[in-house]
Amino acid sequence: MYAPTPFQFLPPHIVQLIVDHMADSIRTSCSVDRRDPKKRGELLIPLLSVCHNFRDNVHSLFFRDCTLNLNAWGDKASETHIIWPSSPRRPTYPTHHLVKTLKIELDAWEVYSGEALKKLSVPPYDTVTFPLVSDLSVVLRYNGKCEEYLDGDAGFPRDTVYNIGAFVRCVKHMVPEIGKVAINTQGKPTDSDSKGVSYFRDLLSQLFEIAEATAFSDPHGELGLCIPIHQISNLVLLNSHVDLQSGQVLSLARHSAQTLQHLELQSYSGADMTGLVQDPDSGEYVEYPRLRTLELMLPKKFQGSHRLVSAGTILFPSLRRLWVGTNYPFGDDVAFRGNSATLEYLSLALYQATVNILTEHCVFTPTSHPRLQCVNIVPLSTGTTNDFATATAYLEFVMSIAPGASVRQIADMRQIRNGIAPALSVLGDYASIQVLSLPYTALSLWDIISLTKSLPCLSDLVTKNSHLGELPQGVSKADLPDYVRSNYAPMGERLRCWHISYFWSYDVEEVATVALLLALACPNFDYAAVDDFNQKETLMKAIQKKIDEPGFSQHAL
Repeated sequence: MYAPTPFQFLPPHIVQLIVDHMADSIRTSCSVDRRDPKKRGELLIPLLSVCHNFRDNVHSLFFRDCTLNLNAWGDKASETHIIWPSSPRRPTYPTHHLVKTLKIELDAWEVYSGEALKKLSVPPYDTVTFPLVSDLSVVLRYNGKCEEYLDGDAGFPRDTVYNIGAFVRCVKHMVPEIGKVAINTQGKPTDSDSKGVSYFRDLLSQLFEIAEATAFSDPHGELGLCIPIHQISNLVLLNSHVDLQSGQVLSLARHSAQTLQHLELQSYSGADMTGLVQDPDSGEYVEYPRLRTLELMLPKKFQGSHRLVSAGTILFPSLRRLWVGTNYPFGDDVAFRGNSATLEYLSLALYQATVNILTEHCVFTPTSHPRLQCVNIVPLSTGTTNDFATATAYLEFVMSIAPGASVRQIADMRQIRNGIAPALSVLGDYASIQVLSLPYTALSLWDIISLTKSLPCLSDLVTKNSHLGELPQGVSKADLPDYVRSNYAPMGERLRCWHISYFWSYDVEEVATVALLLALACPNFDYAAVDDFNQKETLMKAIQKKIDEPGFSQHAL
């Protein structure tokens, strides 16, 4: 019989901290494919054998996220868990009480026909509840089977209405503590199909009614007339493509203005966004008092609106995150009014019209946005007119946007790409910048060294592929480790991560060399990272090979 170990006597909250910390470490590890959650789960399997406290905490993590698929073949629903590893067998005891987030995937015709209700009426789901789930996600698909069912002999109106109501009641019974329901739709009935539109709207409205808060995602803007605007109350999140023909999406946004917290709208055909802030019938302005996040994606050729909102009118007083891809959609500074004390994140495409509005209305001053810590300037499209003739002028304007921001992502313009790094090195000491992202700029080793000197607080750097650049006179590649260590170390004492956004394997030798030289010069440098798992392995092998070479091996621990 084995003697107990000290791990078996740790308090439960300490065990939970250990498991959570290991899970976070695995999630961010460079040696794990982060795109495959099951591989992350497999690394936690040894903890199942420590003791019951560890086993319970690991199981809570494994079963935390559950997907209930009612589209599965046969008479039963299919249940999956995101990070449940493939090697251990599932416990024979019930685990539904451990689930904290639940997603239900199904086709609308299964609700109409009663198939979905039937699958939830057989063991084990006839008695199952999810007591810890407060947020429910429903992925609802509409396809040709719906039309076949409604057009066929089986589509009796009374049965269909009953099946819709019974299914919604069953879901509410399974999730008794539901506080929020998020509905994601895929596909829709045609506007000419009045029966299909009516049933689909009825199903959506009943699903929206089962929770106190609702979220609605229709990323392709397909629903149009199917959106039950007046049956949706307390909408906190809306993500949709702007419907140009019916205007239902903007109507829903205005209808829910008092409760919306997250609003994400897309339009690839140039919808006038004035309808978001002004009622087209009454002409009254619409205030969004609780809106925290506003994301707008508009077509590249979109010129924005020339309409002005009355001076002093504040429509987004609580905004924290503003993301505008392509041109700014309003004719004045309405999106920036009244939220200088709350704005924390800003992402803008630096079109000349946007620059003019920011400058004309003096949106940014040295003390205007004290909480704005992350500024992301996305690239200008080819052919965009701009007044930034040099990289220095461009960067001076970018840096004038919230000078105290600690995170900067600067996507350089094609015309001045080669001048970004030199310009940064002479712009002065931006002591507040901790994260700098230049995803389209390939820097040399000497560019990076120059940056670390100019940015003393820099901890994370994102660039395109890197290269050694021109070597100092009389210095060979074999001499570089000693040369860099003796001439530059220690430098960049806070630099810990270099992320390569676009990595090609034919540059792997020089990238590996630059990474190791940074490790020699920067005392706290931890790792170089790439996104693609296969490329990650290529880079790791190249680094290991470089370490064994004479120039680096003498510095290896």
